[in-house]
Amino acid sequence: MEKEKGQEAESNYTGNDGNSDKAPQKLRVEVMLEEYKYLTTELARNQKSQRSMIGVGLAAAAPVVTIVTYFKQEELFEHHDTILTLLFSVALSYAMMAIIYLGFVRGTLRISQYLNQVLIPDVNNAAGAESELELLKWESYLSKNIKQGRFEELVGFCFHTGGELISLLSPSVFSLVLAILQGAKWKYFSYPIYWIFFGIVILQYGFVVYYSVKTVRQAIFVDKDPQEKGGSSISRLNT
Repeated sequence: MEKEKGQEAESNYTGNDGNSDKAPQKLRVEVMLEEYKYLTTELARNQKSQRSMIGVGLAAAAPVVTIVTYFKQEELFEHHDTILTLLFSVALSYAMMAIIYLGFVRGTLRISQYLNQVLIPDVNNAAGAESELELLKWESYLSKNIKQGRFEELVGFCFHTGGELISLLSPSVFSLVLAILQGAKWKYFSYPIYWIFFGIVILQYGFVVYYSVKTVRQAIFVDKDPQEKGGSSISRLNT
């Protein structure tokens, strides 16, 4: 009698009834879905931060650029040093914002790549083919309808992201041009501090170009096998 009870207990422990195989699988799916929820929320926050940066940046730059452009600068500021410092400050600030913006874009691409190549296939495999549409209907749409148009998605990504990047860089470039014109007018080219500020701005532009190229390359090679992995990862950035 005791031997039979021992065998029954061992059978329940090893999962011969079949229920023990389903419980870990269900728990695994739930954990992965929680991870999916967290990552998609983080991705949405990144995109919201990008758009907020564009809106706030343009709103802050508009009055500064308008005042400097349409009013006599000598009447606004007593010293030329103050005007040039203001212009270089605007140029430096918006160039730095462009670099930060590209950081957000690259982070969004990394999250999208992980979702597309690792997490979503694992969820679908663990849940079974029948549950795929019920669990991740939007991801199924991306997988089936967008993966055939990766070139169009890349072009849209370049126009969308490039337009926002140009919007951030425009106040910086405009302020730098004004600083060059005013520096020539007031004969500031002989001052070393002028060229130090100028060099810092140009260095930031170099970083912007460098990270822009890396971002485009990351967007191009983010899906090595879209037919198997499902969908273009950059499609999330175009929505």
